[in-house]
Parts: sequence; C-alpha cells; structure tokens
Amino acid sequence: MNTQTLPTPLLAWEAPSLPSPQRSARWYAAAFGLVLLGAVYGIFSHTWSFTLAVVLLGGVYFLLRNARPALHRIGMDEHGFQYDDAFTEWKDCADFWFVALPTHTELHICRKAGWNRETVIQTGPVDPALIRRTIAPYLHERRSQKERALDYLIRILKL
Repeated sequence: MNTQTLPTPLLAWEAPSLPSPQRSARWYAAAFGLVLLGAVYGIFSHTWSFTLAVVLLGGVYFLLRNARPALHRIGMDEHGFQYDDAFTEWKDCADFWFVALPTHTELHICRKAGWNRETVIQTGPVDPALIRRTIAPYLHERRSQKERALDYLIRILKL
C-alpha cells in the first residue's frame, strides 16, 4: 500500500465510511432500558466494575450518536485503487465482491497479504455495475459472497 495519488482515475467518488442508521424513539428507549437493566443487575450482584462499564458505554454511545461518519475519497484506474491517501495495486489484491443492502451497496476488496486484508467501500452514487466493469479485468469477483452474520446483526440492531 503506497501513498501515491492516481494520475487520472477511471472512476472517482466520495462516500461515507459507514451508513447512518435512522433510529426511532423506540430504539433509544430499548437501548436505555438495556443499560438500566445492566446497571441494576450490576448493583444487585455487587459487580461494580460491570455497572460502571455498562453506564459508561451507554453514556459514550449517547454522546457519539449524532457523529457523522467520515467521507472518504475513492479512485480507481488500471493500476489499482486509492482509498483516501492509501493506494493499493491490483496485483496486491485477491478478489472483490459486492454486498447489496436495502439502503446502500458495499464493495469489498480483499488483499493477498497484510494485517488489514479487506477494504469495505460504500459505492455511494456510483452504479455497482460500472464499478464491476472497471475492476473485473484485474480481479476475480466472488459472486456467491453474502453479508457476514456479524455485519447483519450490526445492521439489524442499528449499531
């Protein structure tokens, strides 16, 4: 992964790092109830560290709930892709796949090696078919790949 910039990208766009889930008042009431239930359990079982952790986690989440996800710059050309200032060549990547969700589509690009092997990119306003046509000559597509169970749970719970 280099920090060079693409000369003239074939495809370029900006997209948030994560989708912003719309939470209802009912969702916030349920989350408050879970924090309260955890705190009461901690008090009655005399596990003060658990009580403190539950209350702090609930408080931090409440304070950060309106934080907007950062916008990232994405660019692709015949040599590789750029995610903000990090450039990855196609030869360093193994494959890619799309996960189509009700509110957005995610592009997953898997690297051959390294500790951060997968990059997840929101397609934003760009048509996934156009991205597919741009990447397909360089990488194999996993067409059967589905959304992972943990990602599904995070999306359903709107975390």
